[in-house]
Amino acid sequence: MVSDGVLTRWYRNRIGTPTTDDEVYGYWLFVVGLVLGTVGVALFYAAAPRSGLREVGYVLGALGFASLFVGPTLRLPLSRRALFVSYAGAVVCLVATIWFTTIYPAAWNGPEGNPAVTLYVVGLALAAIGAVLAPLLTGRQEEYERVHEEAAAATEAAEQSNERAQRASEQAEQSNERAEQATEQAERTASERDALAEELAASESERESLSTALDATEAELDVAQATLAAAMDSKGTFEMYADKAGKYRWRLRHRNGNVIADSAQGYASRQKAMQGLRSVQTNAAGGAVVFLESATEEDTAEDVPEVPAPESQGRSNCSRTTPASSAGGSVTTTETSWPTAERDTSRSPTSVGR
Repeated sequence: MVSDGVLTRWYRNRIGTPTTDDEVYGYWLFVVGLVLGTVGVALFYAAAPRSGLREVGYVLGALGFASLFVGPTLRLPLSRRALFVSYAGAVVCLVATIWFTTIYPAAWNGPEGNPAVTLYVVGLALAAIGAVLAPLLTGRQEEYERVHEEAAAATEAAEQSNERAQRASEQAEQSNERAEQATEQAERTASERDALAEELAASESERESLSTALDATEAELDVAQATLAAAMDSKGTFEMYADKAGKYRWRLRHRNGNVIADSAQGYASRQKAMQGLRSVQTNAAGGAVVFLESATEEDTAEDVPEVPAPESQGRSNCSRTTPASSAGGSVTTTETSWPTAERDTSRSPTSVGR
């Protein structure tokens, strides 16, 4: 990764996009070396021999020349060992330059045989070895190490990929289990929904049946109410009175004044007469009327064949029984009569106790 310093931004804007920081630093080291070398050469020619200014020229020239040599080497894509050799050469050149300042000008007899100059040359040689010979001598070993490192990195990446794949497989299994559980839950829910739908349908059918029965019951109730209303709408009135002998009698008089029925006998008390009247009111509605054409006065109720009372709408049937032919049976002819209901005896001043 390339840093975003001032030198890097200037390099990117003026020269191009760098790939490494060493590329930027090598360029600027080359530029510094070029400037120092130029200034040093200018001072060397401008200054007097064995003067302090010439000494500065020697120092700047030595530093500039070493920078010009190491800067391009730093920009090259070399291995760490080659760069370390080049850095060592630069350090040796710096030490030789400092040593030169202790020799010049008192012990300076020229560059021939001078130990500082010799050490400076050794530093340049080390820089050259790092730039040229070290990659040639260590290339195979470094290539082997690089391949080994790449293989180790690839192995580690493969292991990480296997771990991720295993985790993904476990997550997929868990997802499948959750999906199966969700499916089972959905099936149970669907089954419960179907059962509820069946229960709802059964309840709806039962409700319809109950509604039908309720409608029939209401219809029967309407019929019964109509029958009761018809029965209550009687046209006759029961009258209770005492005869000449002091006996209590009752009679049923139509509203037109005709007597429909009477007690046919006298009762010793008013209570007995009322009991007979109530018995007629209770048993007359819906009762059958039987005509015995061949009966005599000595015949009893047990001698008369029983005719059931019909369940008609507010009317009772009257049956007429005649003896049959030699078969010993009877023939019943039906007539219609209207029942009577109890009236409030207070409606007429002549109803009771005449």
